[in-house]
Amino acid sequence: MSYETPNISNVIHDGNCMEHAAAVSLDASGAKRLRGYIPRNWSQFPQGCLTHARPFDVKLIPRSEWDARIEEKDRSESSLHHLRRRLKMVSLDQNGTNYCWFNATMNCLRLVMAYQQGVAPDLSPASGAAIIKGYSNSGGWSGEAIDFLASEGVCESKYWPPNAISRQYDTAESQANRKLYRVTKWLDLSPTFDEVATGLLLDKPVAAGLNWWAHEVCYLRLIILPASVINANYQAAKGLVRVWGMNAESSERYLERAASKYGANFWNSWGEDYEDQGESNLTESRATPGDAIAAEVTSVVHQATAA
Repeated sequence: MSYETPNISNVIHDGNCMEHAAAVSLDASGAKRLRGYIPRNWSQFPQGCLTHARPFDVKLIPRSEWDARIEEKDRSESSLHHLRRRLKMVSLDQNGTNYCWFNATMNCLRLVMAYQQGVAPDLSPASGAAIIKGYSNSGGWSGEAIDFLASEGVCESKYWPPNAISRQYDTAESQANRKLYRVTKWLDLSPTFDEVATGLLLDKPVAAGLNWWAHEVCYLRLIILPASVINANYQAAKGLVRVWGMNAESSERYLERAASKYGANFWNSWGEDYEDQGESNLTESRATPGDAIAAEVTSVVHQATAA
């Protein structure tokens, strides 16, 4: 029997994805959970244009190696998913802001710090996103976030509440603290699943913008889906192809992704009560991003301070 990633029960696939895309989900208190991802304009922002992100130049790991690598990372509990759980890293909650794009990208920073130093500081997404957006509650994409995370950084929540869109927190103290939490080098991926998978297998967290969901999330690990999910996804995809009236070439490419046994485990920014401690999963057909940025694991600028 072929290997399947254990404990994968909640999966967003072609049969249920429109429920996620069409509805604004509610949190435990009944409040709206906003999204805020604005799809990347590739003509305006082509790959390679970002100051702090070089085009993805990592040698792709062939699919023939994925199964063994996934199984080994699961067995040794060495994926970013396992690291996040081991360090008890709490899920961010954008809580009424349209800052999913910054939350997802900042989660990459948090994971890089955890991977390199075993630390998980409590950081404030608003300390970056609010400044970028001129203190408006506006959407964006990760290309905007990484320039700020590389040059200015984010500060701890004790200096700036996580979702406070207010100039009053942009103080000399918070500015100094921001300099401790930066990632200065990033990778700009093409919108392909193979680059995402390679990054994850090499422990590079990926901020992925999902056009169909108008939402950005942080990918933690590559997974192998249960056979029942693969079948349900493929059957739903065949129905979508008919409804959309896709041409033969496009249909073939889409159905090939829909039949894939691979998927991505992601970390959302809707708090710990979202699905499985803030995480859920996507089939390859749903996880293939509109754009994606990966953090380099060798470039965190942070010096531990005395307690």
